[in-house]
Amino acid sequence: MSTREAFFRRLPMDDSERLTKDETALRGLFTEPNQIASSTLVDRFVEMATHAGARVLRCDIHQAASTIVEQLGIRGLLLYADDELFRRLGMYEALGRCTAIERIVNVASIPRGRARDFDGANASISVARLGIANSGALLTGISEGENRSVSLLADEHIAFLAADDIVPSLAHAVPLLRNTAKPDGPSAITLIAGPSKTADIEKVLVTGVHGPAALTIVLLSA
Repeated sequence: MSTREAFFRRLPMDDSERLTKDETALRGLFTEPNQIASSTLVDRFVEMATHAGARVLRCDIHQAASTIVEQLGIRGLLLYADDELFRRLGMYEALGRCTAIERIVNVASIPRGRARDFDGANASISVARLGIANSGALLTGISEGENRSVSLLADEHIAFLAADDIVPSLAHAVPLLRNTAKPDGPSAITLIAGPSKTADIEKVLVTGVHGPAALTIVLLSA
């Protein structure tokens, strides 16, 4: 058993004693792993994500491609993760027709050690694995077609999230984390709550220092 596996085996599956009243109410709405998120759960996520500084666009899954092209104004250099969802949505074709985008780079094709060459790209686009309702955070991971650079290097990060992938709290993400804690699993799981922020220098809040200065979440409904 690896150190990572051992760590996740020690995580409690039930932390109801530490849940706030709001979390307890949200947990009650989520009874099955694949259940579609209720409107209350989604609204809570949108509220908290907005409070953290993210921009949230809610759209039908069939309108996702046009929403990205028409509302976000992507231009210049775009980094993207190779994802099956994008192919089903027709994202690659829609982005290819956008004349303001000068270059599109698949992050899976970036050689190891060369990711910093793309620091300061105009935008990046990826798919989040889960949304955490009580914090508005996204849980992202890496895969064969995606590395961690997609959420770190660009000025703006655009993350797709399916409404039925929203869970009440981080405790509900433990099963997913447990499944990824394997020797052949991804090397990085990241929680993203709003744009990159720091107040290390004289307690002055600055965005965009350690990552994207803007985060847009495209929330997809069936």
